[in-house]
Amino acid sequence: MEQDRSRDGARWRRPLRTYRLAWLLAIAGLLASVWVGWTGRRAARDAYTQQLTRHADQRLQAVRSELERELQVVQSLAALFDASPAVKQDEFRAFTRPLLKLNRSLRALEWAPRVPGDQRTAFERAARADGLPGYVVTELGFQGNLTAAAERGSFFPVLYVEPVSGNERIFGLDMASDAQRREALQRAGETGQATATAPLQLAQSRMDRRDGFLVVMPVYGPEQEVQGYALAGYQAQDIVLSALAEFRETEQPVDIQLLDATPGADRRVLFDTRRLDGHRVTASALESELAGRAWEVRALVPEDHASAAGLTQQIVLTLIGLVITSLLVAYALVVLDQKATVEQEVAERTRELGEAKAAAEASARSLEEANALLLKRNRELDEFLFIASHDLQEPVRRLALFSDLLQRSLGDVEGPTTRALGGIQRATARMRQLVTALHQLNQVSRLDARPQAVHIDDCVDSAVEKLADRLAEATLHRPELPCVQGSPALLRQIYLQLIDNALKYNHSEHPQVTLTAEQDEAGWILGVKDDGIGLDEHDTEQIFAPFRRLHTDVAFEGAGIGLTICQKAVERMGGRIWVESRPGHGAHFRFTVPGMREAMPESAAAAS
Repeated sequence: MEQDRSRDGARWRRPLRTYRLAWLLAIAGLLASVWVGWTGRRAARDAYTQQLTRHADQRLQAVRSELERELQVVQSLAALFDASPAVKQDEFRAFTRPLLKLNRSLRALEWAPRVPGDQRTAFERAARADGLPGYVVTELGFQGNLTAAAERGSFFPVLYVEPVSGNERIFGLDMASDAQRREALQRAGETGQATATAPLQLAQSRMDRRDGFLVVMPVYGPEQEVQGYALAGYQAQDIVLSALAEFRETEQPVDIQLLDATPGADRRVLFDTRRLDGHRVTASALESELAGRAWEVRALVPEDHASAAGLTQQIVLTLIGLVITSLLVAYALVVLDQKATVEQEVAERTRELGEAKAAAEASARSLEEANALLLKRNRELDEFLFIASHDLQEPVRRLALFSDLLQRSLGDVEGPTTRALGGIQRATARMRQLVTALHQLNQVSRLDARPQAVHIDDCVDSAVEKLADRLAEATLHRPELPCVQGSPALLRQIYLQLIDNALKYNHSEHPQVTLTAEQDEAGWILGVKDDGIGLDEHDTEQIFAPFRRLHTDVAFEGAGIGLTICQKAVERMGGRIWVESRPGHGAHFRFTVPGMREAMPESAAAAS
C-alpha cells in the first residue's frame, strides 16, 4: 500500500511535458468545436434571412399590384364621360357602384365639369334643380373649412360623387381651389394621362393625417379643350390593408410602408402597418412610376430579426464537438499516463536490476526474484491495456451513433457544417479502428384558379373535342356564349363533366343537350340542360358528395366523382352550383360565375 501511495504521488509530480499531446488535443478540439458551432449558426441565420426576404417580397408585390390596379379605375370613369358628355346623375350612380364594390380601397368617385366663371350662377341653379338642394360652388378655406368660392375665370366643382354617404361635404368643391389639386389638374390636362396628387387630406375627411390622395383623368371636348375631370379618392392605408388581406398572419416579423417618393417633392410615409416594436430596418423595397408620381413600397424587419437564428444548432454542434474532444483527451491521457508509468517502472526496474547485478555475486536468488517481479508488472500492464481498450469501445460506439443521428437530421445539405461533421465521423471511425487494434493487436386542387377573361365557347369547344365520339349520336344546342371572369382550366373541367353526365344518364337514342346562359346583377348563371332520366328532388344535394351514386355500376358506369369535381371547381371561382330536375324530365345543372367581364351579345341573349 505504501508503494501504491508512492506511485500515485510520483504520477502527480510528473512534468507537464508528459501530457503535452493531450493539452494540444484539448486546445485543438475546443477551437474546432467553437468553429463548427459558429459555422452552423451562420448557415442557419443565412437560411432564415432568405426565408424572411421571400416573405417580405410576396407582400411588396401584392401592395404594388393593388396600387397599380386601383390607379386604373379612374380611366374607366373618364371613358364614360368621354363617350357621353351628358351623363345624368342616375347614370353616374349606376356606372360607379360596381366599381366601388370591386375596389374597396376607393373612398369616392367624382365628376368635376369645367364651369366658366360667367356661367357659375346658372350652373348652381341647374344643380339645385337636379336634386342637389343648397348646391354652391365652394373652395377650401383656412384649416380645411369650406367657403363660397371667389370669382375666377373658370371652376371645376364636384357635381357627382359616389358614394354620397360620408362625401356630402365635397359637393360643389372647386378642385382647382388649392395648389395641390390644381397642380394635378394642370398636369393631367397637359398630358392626357391619369395623374395623382401629392399626399393631402381628403376634403371629406376631418382627420389631421395627410395620408390620402386623388387621381384625376381629363375629359376633352371637340376642340381638345378640357371639359372636366374624373376623380378617384383614396386613403393609403386602405390600399395597403386590402393588398395584405390575402395573407394570413405568420410568425415572420414584417411591417409594410407605402411612401410617396416623387423626385422634387417631400418624401413622406403615407402608411405604415406599425406592428413591430423597436428599431426597424429595410429588408426589401420596390418602386413604381404610376399616375405621374413615384411610389415606393418597403418591407421593414426588426434590426435583430436574425440575431437568435441558429443559436440552438450552434449550441448542439459545439456540445458534440466538446464531447468528442473530451473522449479523445481522456483516451490520450490514459495512454500517456500508462506510457509514463511503464517508463517509470522500467527505470525503477533498471535500477533494481543494477543493484541486483551488483549483488549477483552475493545472491543469484535475488536476481530471479527481480526477474519474476518484472514479468508480473509487464503482465499487469498488458491486462490494463486490454481492459482499457475494451471499455473504450462503448463510448466510441455512442459517439458514432450520435454522429449518424446528426447527419440524418442535417440531410444532404452541403456546407461547412456537413464537412466538419464528416471530419468528425472519419475521426471517430479512425478512433474505433485504433481501439479495436489495441484490443485484438431518412389534379383539381392544383389547377390555376386565378380569374381572367375567358370565352365560354373556347371551354365548350375543348369539352366537345374530348367527347366527340359520344356526341356523334346526340344533338348539342349551344347559343353564342359570353366572356366571363374566371379560370379557363376550371371552366373546361365543369363543361366536360356536365356534358358527359348529360350523355351518360340518358336512355334516348338521340340525346338532346342544351347549353344555357343568363345574366344577373352578380354576373352570369351558366348551365347544361338535358332530356335524360332526371332525379328526385330529395337527391339533389347528395349527388355532389364524393363517391355518392344513385345508380349501380351495372346501370351506369362511373366513380361518382364528376359532380364533386364540378362543385369544387365552381366554389374555387367563388360561385355555387345546383340542379333543377324531376324524374323522367331531364336535369338542368346551373352554376354562377361572379365578376362579369363583358355583356353577352344580343344574339346570344335571345338564343338562351
